Parts: sequence; C-alpha cells; structure tokens
Amino acid sequence: MNSYTVKYMPQNKSVDADDTHDLFQLAQQNAIPIDNSCNGNGTCGKCKVKVEGACCEPTPQEVKLLSDEQLTEGWRLACCCIPEGDMTVHVPSIAKMAVLSNGIDTDADVDVCIQKVCVQLPQPSLQDQRGDIERVLQSVGGLMVPGAGNLHMLQGLPSTLRSQHYKVSVTRCGDKLVSVEPGDTTHLIYGVAFDIGTTTIVGYLFHLESGEQCGVASTLNPQTQYGGDVISRIEYASQEGGAATLRDCVISALNSLIADMCQQANIKCKHIYSAEIAGNTTMLHLALALPVAAIAQAPYIPVNTQRLEFYAHEVGLSICPESLVVFMPNIASYVGGDITSDILATSLDKKTTTTLLLDIGTNGEMVLIHNGKMQAAATAAGPCFEGGSISQGMRAEDGAISSLQFVNGNIMLETINGHPPRGLCGTGLVDLISEMLRTQLIDDTGRLQSADDSYCEDEALLSRIREGQNGNEFVIVDEDISGTGEDIVLTQRDIRQVQNAKAAVYAGIQMLCKKAGIKTDQIHEILLAGAFGNYIRTTSAIGLGLIPQIPLDRVISVGNAAGMGACIALLSRERRLHASDISGHVQYVELSGDAEFANMYADAMFFE
Repeated sequence: MNSYTVKYMPQNKSVDADDTHDLFQLAQQNAIPIDNSCNGNGTCGKCKVKVEGACCEPTPQEVKLLSDEQLTEGWRLACCCIPEGDMTVHVPSIAKMAVLSNGIDTDADVDVCIQKVCVQLPQPSLQDQRGDIERVLQSVGGLMVPGAGNLHMLQGLPSTLRSQHYKVSVTRCGDKLVSVEPGDTTHLIYGVAFDIGTTTIVGYLFHLESGEQCGVASTLNPQTQYGGDVISRIEYASQEGGAATLRDCVISALNSLIADMCQQANIKCKHIYSAEIAGNTTMLHLALALPVAAIAQAPYIPVNTQRLEFYAHEVGLSICPESLVVFMPNIASYVGGDITSDILATSLDKKTTTTLLLDIGTNGEMVLIHNGKMQAAATAAGPCFEGGSISQGMRAEDGAISSLQFVNGNIMLETINGHPPRGLCGTGLVDLISEMLRTQLIDDTGRLQSADDSYCEDEALLSRIREGQNGNEFVIVDEDISGTGEDIVLTQRDIRQVQNAKAAVYAGIQMLCKKAGIKTDQIHEILLAGAFGNYIRTTSAIGLGLIPQIPLDRVISVGNAAGMGACIALLSRERRLHASDISGHVQYVELSGDAEFANMYADAMFFE
C-alpha cells in the first residue's frame, strides 16, 4: 500500500492518504465538509472537487455525471477519485442556506415547571451548623436532596453562598434543585427549543416567565456531510464510531446556536434552564447516539417512540447542567417528533373537518384527520425536493432558483437573495416542471420530447431543448448569465426523479384517504408544513399532481410548525403532556410492501 499527502483547500489541511480511500472518505475522516446527498455512494453528483496531482482515471459514473469540459478542467467526484500520488484538492464552499424559522402564531399560555426565587439564607454560626445544602433546602422547602448530576453544583456551593452574604437565587423544576446562584438573578430565566431537521437546525430562545422570544438562530445540519437523507446517515452510524461522530457534530451545532442566541439576548448560557427538542425519529436517535440500524430494516423498529427526558449534562448541551432536556415523542420510525410538533402547533387533532397535514422534505410525511381519527404515513420522496439527485439541483442557498414562470416564451425567475442563478432548489424545480407540463414541453408520461416531436407551440421555448450526454435536456439559464459559468439545464433523468417523488407522496395521500373511506376530493383543507411547503406555489404543486386539487384558499402554509410545536411544549407543561397524548392517538399506516400502495404509486407516476 502506497502513502501520499493530500492537501485540501481552502481549509489548508494536509492529510495522510493511500490508494484504498477516495477523496470523500478522507475528507469525512478529517472533518472536512464536502457537499453531497448520497454519503459517497456515487449517485448524487454533488461532491465535485477540483484536483491537481496524480489520481485514478475517471470512473463511468463520473463520465456520466460530469461534462467533458469539467473533466478536462480537473473536476472530479470526490467519492470516485482515489489518489495515486500527492494531490491538492480544491473544495467548493457550501453556501449558507436560507432557513425557515418562523411558523404559525400560537396562543400557548406560559406555564412552565421552572421556578426561580431569591432568598436570604440565615448565616451559619456556632449555634447553626447546618451544612450549606441543608441550609438551602430548608429555606426554600419542598426540594429533594441533590443526587446524580448535582456534584458540580455542590462543589461550588460554599463560594456561591458566601460571595453575596448568603443571598442567593434558587432555581427548581418541581421538587428537583436545578441551580443555586449568588445574588438576585430571578430575572434571568430562559429556555430553548430546537427543530433538528435532516437538512437544517433551527433554535429559539425564550424568557420562561414572559414567554417573550429573545433569539432565533439556524444552521445547516452538519450531519449532511455524512449523507443527505436518513438512510445514508443510518448506514454511516452503523459503522464503527459513526454514531458517536453524528451525535457529536449535531450537539456541537446545538451548542453553537445556543451561544449565538445568548449573544443576541446578552445573557449567559448557564441561565437557560429548560430545552425542548423536536425532529424526525432518526434525528432524535442520532442526537443521543441510539442504535438506528433497525429503523432501516423491516419491520422498522426504533429504540424509542415516547417522550424522553434527560439532564443537559447527560446530553452535552452547554446550558445549566441540571436543566431538563425533553425530546418530543415520535409516532413511528418514519413519522417522528417533528410531526407530533406539527400536530401540536396546528391543533390538527382538534379539527372537525377532514384535513391533511403534509410535511415534504427528504421524506413525505402526512397525517389525515377524518371524523376525529388521525392516520399517518411516510413515503420515500427522495432528496429531489431539497435539490438532491437533480443534476443541477441545490439546497435553498444564495443563487438557487426558487420560483419560475414562462411568460411569452421567456423564463421569469427569482433566486434566493437575488444572486446570479446557480441551480434549482425544490420550489423552483416544481415550478419549472409544472410550467413545462402546462406548455406541453413534457407529456403525460414525463417524456421531454425533442423540439420536432413536441406539441408545444412556443418556438422560443422549443429552442431551449437540446440533446445532452444522457438524452434530451432543457436549458433554463444560459452560461453567460449563470452564476456558475455554465448552462443550467433540466435533464430527462431529473424529470424521472421528480415523477418518482411526486408519485410516492400522492400515492401516500391516496392510501390514507382509502383507509379513512374517502376520496381525495373530500379533503377540506391541506396544511403544508416546513420550508418546502411554505415557499412552494400552490398552483404548481397542484399542476404537478403533488397534492389533490382543492380550492387554493384551502391550501395553507403553516411554516416551521415543527419548531413552533417545540416552542409550545417548552412554554406549557399542559401542552407538553398533550404531545404525548397526540403521538399515542395517531394510527401509523405502513406503506412498504403494500401491493395496493404499489399500484397507486405506479398510476401516480403519470402527469395528469
């Protein structure tokens, strides 16, 4: 086995390499983030890097996913490129995503279990030789003797009491002592809520007495460097040391968001005494390094679905060590605590009309309530609605085409933050295919016809069809105005990816309706949760066949309902307990292996 040195730029990090590991694996081992959505399986084409030095010849997969010009310029897929000598690897930066942090307005009354009081303790004397902790407990009353987790507090207690002449602020959660602080700090009482998404993480900081939101922060989930979807991460977590790596990077991200929000509010992290965390089942398992292999294999069994509670020091959160950290209850392996949060935030369980809640990301998760009965299902939508698996797809970053319309033969588009177009994110992708269907550039079978065969009558649009390396493709943006210096195109393979995803989602909706004994046109209201649902154009979603045709005013975007549900549970003990009731009253419908679902899926592949 030969040994080489590979230098990654702009990280300016040199790593030892050999001829058995590709550039993507080396980057993972050395915490160098490279964009990807398939965890190095060679299918997404996102891990493009520019190389200098000796390496293997391009693989068939690279020839398929990269143009001749790109290969000539030195671009390679990191997951396919194996060093054969010393190398320099130029890694494109991963742009900051536009993350949805707002959601629906909530009316949750502030009713938290955290209480903080200021007391003047009697000072010790020869006549009063009680221990420091006994002095605190007897002055406040109703508190248990400190146990596991309070050692650090006890070690610092003598100096805490004496620094302000025995005037202290005592924080409690029920009968549990949380902290003892010198002086009067009763106004400093905060909590945090998180939504850990597969792609993004959003955090919220609240004052626990007033209920005022004091900070919000978001970031790309750092686990994306180990795969863009839950299956890729389950595979990585099953490797030696993988689970710990995934846990550490997400906890580090949470702590970074906490620090950011504390800076916004000008407070210290130690004054956060409660945390609520929502996320899908896999994300919550990975945050605790729980085994996840069984989630990906029939019969798809998680370690846990109920609400979990830990102390902050057990989880690793940089807040008051004895703070309670609560993980929202899951419903099933692929319908998680984020959907429980969605239901809580939207009061779906109290709806008296037939309502569909739809949260589309890497998975399509849905809940239907009819006659007071809730049923849920999940479908493998794949990563295409988040830009993955699309040849020039991208996440919702600067320069992503987020909306698009055909107007008199011209393509009118908008990009995130107005940057030059660099690729398509999910909402722009749905707009584009909906418009191509409307103008008959794509037929009902999903075929992108050649200009000579198309029924489209717009010559300007027809002129954008050309033959690519792997069949017909449609030029969206010319290279002279593209932010990448190359044409931005939609390929026939991209269209098939969207067909698969939309068919899975729509067939899932049909199955829930069938289980409820209704037709899709009997759905009174559709609630679209998450960033994709918030920004998607409803007419495009209907035109694509992604959601049932109902009046447009009955399709309502509810924003980051998962985050809002976590905030509600943070601020209200009653609603936190109600979340557990919700998860226990949702009937999960397993779709995999169901022949009827397979038939519905095949029918939904057509654009109608």
